[in-house]
Amino acid sequence: MAKILYAENEQNLRTLLKKFFKGDHEVVDANNAKNAFGLFNDSFDVVLTDYDMDDDTGVDLAKSIRQTNKHIPIIMLSGTDIDDIKNKYPDFDDLGIHLIKKPARPAIIDELITSRVHRYRSIGVSPS
Repeated sequence: MAKILYAENEQNLRTLLKKFFKGDHEVVDANNAKNAFGLFNDSFDVVLTDYDMDDDTGVDLAKSIRQTNKHIPIIMLSGTDIDDIKNKYPDFDDLGIHLIKKPARPAIIDELITSRVHRYRSIGVSPS
């Protein structure tokens, strides 16, 4: 079981993924990047974020998180073309974000979360 911080401004998507993960993962959700960063602490195993939110982007959230935790897996869902994101954020590749193109099946997201959390825990930086 992973503890996921999930930032998504669309309530219906947050509800859908929380239902999908129920029983397998603990999901703490936030409706924007600012609230997500306010909730972030070292008890999380992974950050799942939307790219385009009302107040900021998932990249901005990732930059804030990287100030305090360099290793936590960050997975970003986006309907925006990766080249557009990289043009806006030239340092995107340095942030260690795994991008998944929307729409994405929850099972694919779950597989990625599971593999990233396993790797994160194996390097010994995840909380016990």
